[in-house]
Amino acid sequence: MIPKVTRRSAVALATAGLVAGCSGGGGTASGASKAADPGAAVRARAARDSTALAARYDAVAAVHPALAERLAPLRADTVSHVRAFGGKAPGTLGGGSAAKATGLASQVPDTKNKALAWLAAAEKSLADRRSAALLDAPGDLARLLASVAASGAGHVALLGPRQDAAANTGTGTPPGSTDDGTGAAAGTDGGTGTDDGAGTPATPGTDTGTGGSTGSEDGGV
Repeated sequence: MIPKVTRRSAVALATAGLVAGCSGGGGTASGASKAADPGAAVRARAARDSTALAARYDAVAAVHPALAERLAPLRADTVSHVRAFGGKAPGTLGGGSAAKATGLASQVPDTKNKALAWLAAAEKSLADRRSAALLDAPGDLARLLASVAASGAGHVALLGPRQDAAANTGTGTPPGSTDDGTGAAAGTDGGTGTDDGAGTPATPGTDTGTGGSTGSEDGGV
């Protein structure tokens, strides 16, 4: 015979089940919180990676002090990334002794351009890894990884050759080859012998008058 279930007993049974479920779920949640959190692991690694990258900036600044001012804002961004991922930020730029102690200074290329390329390669590699890691990261962490990866890509561009340096190569063109204006004058000054046969300079320009007089004098002789 099935015992009659009263309203009071039904409420008591439901309450007991809810308490049991909460205690069981709480135990599971507690156990899960103690387990390894993928997001925490990604953040910890990202903080370590940014710390190592900041050390590279320190090493380059120690070997090539002339680059320190240019690298300072990029290195500051890298330190802010360490903080964003929950890591302990390293000291200020110029920790040359620390960089040498870790052996990084010995890895820095001996020319400034190569040293900048060395940093750019490290930035690009790290940005690529973070772009891949964000695919499996939780929402907020994925957005942070995407932002930091974009910042790293910007650093790669800033570490490349400067536009003003590239522009200066045009103003330093040797006379004679491509700069017809200056090359003509240089040619007539040192090349009057080439015009003796014709008597008139072959290249028109502002010096035609002087070339013509020179030619007429040669012809008169």
